[in-house]
Amino acid sequence: MQTFEQIKLGQAIILSTLFPHECKVSTMHFKIKRTFENEEIVPSKSLMEFSAGFRRLVIKPTFSMELNAAGAQGDKNKYMRFLRKDM
Repeated sequence: MQTFEQIKLGQAIILSTLFPHECKVSTMHFKIKRTFENEEIVPSKSLMEFSAGFRRLVIKPTFSMELNAAGAQGDKNKYMRFLRKDM
């Protein structure tokens, strides 16, 4: 951890905090894609690390599949026990 005296001029600084109404529990929706090299089957609720901007989150995601790709209101998602290699 650096102090302000140790930071060089022109060096970027990122400061982050939670707002008073925020807590540690939150829901975030991501669309993910596999790389061609990755072929392992990933079970839902297995511990994973995600990066969103400069934040790193250690989470246990639940995977789902969109049933209505048009994104209409009231669309439904189907829970998936595994993130299969062919998706």
